[in-house]
Amino acid sequence: AVRAVISRDYGQSVSVIALLKPGTLPKTTSGKIQRQLCKARFVTGELSLIAEDRLGPAFWLRTLANSIPELHSHASQISHST
Repeated sequence: AVRAVISRDYGQSVSVIALLKPGTLPKTTSGKIQRQLCKARFVTGELSLIAEDRLGPAFWLRTLANSIPELHSHASQISHST
């Protein structure tokens, strides 16, 4: 549901949804989110996560297959096996 709302309202696709422990998002002294530090900590696994949801390989294979017709039949076979 979260992915659908973001896609509908902002025209963006979401591959990862992460819920952080309250008060753990890096901020400046003026209260702005430190986006670069946040990204670095997310990539290295240093954020304090409560939960995380990632799209699996079947999603990415279907997405790729939609842009390369020759892969469509292979993606379909793999998607049904996962």
